[in-house]
Amino acid sequence: MKIRKTRRELCLDRLERIIPWQRFEQQQAKKYSAGTVGRKPYPLRVMLRVHIVQLIYNLSDPAMEDSLYVIESIRRFSGLLLPDKIPDETSILNFLHFIERHKLGKRLFESVLEHLDQQGLNFRRAVLSQHLPRQRTRAVHVTSRCTRPKKGTNGILV
Repeated sequence: MKIRKTRRELCLDRLERIIPWQRFEQQQAKKYSAGTVGRKPYPLRVMLRVHIVQLIYNLSDPAMEDSLYVIESIRRFSGLLLPDKIPDETSILNFLHFIERHKLGKRLFESVLEHLDQQGLNFRRAVLSQHLPRQRTRAVHVTSRCTRPKKGTNGILV
């Protein structure tokens, strides 16, 4: 009996074929921590895949951690098995900071666009640019004063 794949599995299979993972790993391996001090980092190949899945499905760091535990296809795509240690939300956030600190996000997506162009697949930059890390700005909250309704001449509130 042939088991049918879900849409998520089909999408992840296509990403596996389309994206040049080895090139990305080589670009970022020079700057990625070797883990000589402190806790041993997760493999770069795993964290790259987790980051891409997080961007594609627009998941927060806690939601990405939960997805790695719950959704087997995402875990398999990331190169993790259930007995393996799953990256927690702090590790996922630290990897995002690593990408932002070394300005690798833009370079990563430029490489994806270039690779897709070579394969004859065209994506608009606007679609992928929404997933680039944005600079954080301080939010300014403006509160408007509530005014009391005025009573008209006939006693009805205006």
